[in-house]
Amino acid sequence: MKNKYNPIGVILRGMLSYYCQTEEELLEKEMQETLLSVFNMFGQVASQQIPFDDKISKFISVYIDFMIKNPALPDFIYRKITENPEQLTEMIPTDMLNILQLFKDQFQAEVDKGHYIPIPPEQFIINLISVCAFPFLGKALIKIVLKMNDNDFQDFLRIRKTELSVLMINSILIKK
Repeated sequence: MKNKYNPIGVILRGMLSYYCQTEEELLEKEMQETLLSVFNMFGQVASQQIPFDDKISKFISVYIDFMIKNPALPDFIYRKITENPEQLTEMIPTDMLNILQLFKDQFQAEVDKGHYIPIPPEQFIINLISVCAFPFLGKALIKIVLKMNDNDFQDFLRIRKTELSVLMINSILIKK
C-alpha cells in the first residue's frame, strides 16, 4: 500500500482501517478532497477583481502548480469519466456551476467590449483546461518523445506556465 499511495501523500496506514474499509475507498476519499481543492482554486481565481488576461495567466499558473503537487488527480478524473461519469458529476459542488457561469460571463464581457475574438466562452474554457491538463495525462509519452527525465519534465512545466499564458491570451485578443 505504501508505494501505491505515496504519490498523493497518503502514508498513514491507521487511517485506512479507521476511516475506510478498503485501500480503494481511501484513495477515493483522498481524490474527492483533492478534486474539491481544484474547484475551490478555480473559484478563487474567477472571483478576483483583476483584468481577465491576468485571470487566465493566474489560472494556468495555479492549475499547473496544483497538478504538480497532486500528480494522481488527472488519472483519477480520467478514470471516473470513463468508468462512472455520474459519480464524478456528483463530486462537483453545485456552486461550481455558478463559478463557471461567472467565468463565462467575464469572458463574454471582454468579447462584447471588443477585446477578444467572438468565440463561445465554453470553447475557450475547454481549450484552457485542455492545454493545462494534457501534459499531466500524457506525461509518460511526452517524456519518451521529447527524451526528458523527471527534472527536464518539471522544467518543461515551469516554462509552460508562461508559454501557455502568452499562447492563450494571444489566441483570443483582437489584433489592432
